[in-house]
Amino acid sequence: MPSGGSPETVLIGDLISYYLKRNEKKIAAMSKDNKRDFIARFERLIDFWGDKYVIEIDENSCADYQEFGKPLADTTHRKHLEYLRAVIGFGAKKRKVIMAGLEIDYDMPAKSKARVTWYERDQIAQLVRTAYRRQRQGGTKTSVHLARFILTAIYTGTRSDRIQRASFIREYGRPWIDLESGIFYRAGVGEKVADNKRADPVRIPAGLLSHMRRWHKNGARYLIEVNGEPTGTCRSSFRRLVIDVLGKEQAVGYNRHTLRHTCATWLIRARHPIDDIARYLSCTPKMIEDVYGHFHPEWMLDTINAFGHQREKRVSALQLKKQQYQKAMQEQDEDAA
Repeated sequence: MPSGGSPETVLIGDLISYYLKRNEKKIAAMSKDNKRDFIARFERLIDFWGDKYVIEIDENSCADYQEFGKPLADTTHRKHLEYLRAVIGFGAKKRKVIMAGLEIDYDMPAKSKARVTWYERDQIAQLVRTAYRRQRQGGTKTSVHLARFILTAIYTGTRSDRIQRASFIREYGRPWIDLESGIFYRAGVGEKVADNKRADPVRIPAGLLSHMRRWHKNGARYLIEVNGEPTGTCRSSFRRLVIDVLGKEQAVGYNRHTLRHTCATWLIRARHPIDDIARYLSCTPKMIEDVYGHFHPEWMLDTINAFGHQREKRVSALQLKKQQYQKAMQEQDEDAA
C-alpha cells in the first residue's frame, strides 16, 4: 500500500487490508472462538466501509453503520468502532494516511459498566459433578474435559482460551503446566501477549495440582482433550452443560468467563489483599477495585461506621451538657445553703 495519502484519497478498505496483513501472526494465534468473532467483525466492517474514504467517517456514517444489515446493540457497535479506530490509527502511525491534525468523530456509544455474575460454590459442585458423570450409551464418558476446564478456571482465574490450549508437555506457542514446580505458564513459549490480556505465570493450588498430576499420569497430554487430542473451543458444550444444570432462564448471563469472575469474587470475599488478587489473575489492582471491590466484606465499612460515630458524638455532647447542668445546680444549692 502506498504511503502519504490524504483522508480524502485513502480508502478504508485498503487500510483494513493493510492492518490485517500486518497482524497475520496475531490473528493466527487467536483461539478458534476469538478468531471467528474477529473475522465476523471485520467482514462487516469491510462490507460497509470498504469503498468509503477516511474523510467519510463521521457521526452520521457511524450511526448508519449501526443500522446496516442486522442492527447492532450499542455494546457491539462500540466494539466494531473500536476496531475501525484501531485500523485508522495504525494506518496513520505507519503513514499510510496523513491525518494532518484531522480528528475523526466516531460518536461511540458510552462504554457500558462491567456487570459481574458469579457462580456459588454449590453451583460449581453441580457443574463438575454433572460433567464427570455424563456418558453415552455404553458407558463412554463425554464431558470429563469440561470438569477439568471448570476446576482449572475456578482455581486459577485463567482466561478460557489459555486453558483450552494448555499442555502438560512443553510445546512452542502453547501455555504450559509445569507439574514438577506447580507453575502454570499461561503464555506460550515465544508468544507476544497484549497489555490488556496479560498472561503471567501463576502458582497452582495444591488440590488442583494433585488432580492435574493424576490426569497426566493417566495419559493426558493436554489439559483439555478428548481422545488424546486438544478439543479447541468448548464454548457450546459448556453452554449446554450450564443450561442442563441451572435451567435455561437462570443460565442467562453465565458463561465460561464467569468462572474468572467467580475466582476473583471468592478471593475478595475471603479478604485477600487486592494487590495479591490482581497478580494472581494477571490484571491490575485498579481493575480488581473497580469491578470487584464492592464484594469485599469491609467495602464502605468506614463510611457506614461514621454514622455510628456521629451518633456517639451527639450522645456524648448531650451527656456533657447534662453533667454541666447538674454541676451548676449543685453549686447553686451549696451557695444557698
